[in-house]
Amino acid sequence: MFEFEHKLIARINLRKLRKQRNSEQFSRHLQNNQTNWWSDGNQQIAFGRGNKGFVAFTIGYDLNQHLQTGLPAGSYCDVISGNAENGSCSGKTITVGGDGYADISLGANEDDGVIAIHVNAKL
Repeated sequence: MFEFEHKLIARINLRKLRKQRNSEQFSRHLQNNQTNWWSDGNQQIAFGRGNKGFVAFTIGYDLNQHLQTGLPAGSYCDVISGNAENGSCSGKTITVGGDGYADISLGANEDDGVIAIHVNAKL
């Protein structure tokens, strides 16, 4: 049951992220503004969407990197692993420093192998 609920939360939150990004102006912004691209060259990538969102993916390897997100400083709820409600997060919390960098950690054995944060998931 936990795995089903976990996957359901991730899907619902990804839809919210997509909905937040659906304005025509923002869609054009996304197409033209993939930012802060990073890859280890071996099944791991990360990138931002201007100052609106950031995602990181891994397949089969632990990812532990200090990466530029492009987001404003603060704590963000990873919308893949949980929900942001009433200033708290039911999943992972990622802290972005004043310089826009965050420590990103994804284990090879984690179900999703992805984190996603965005401005509407700021705690």
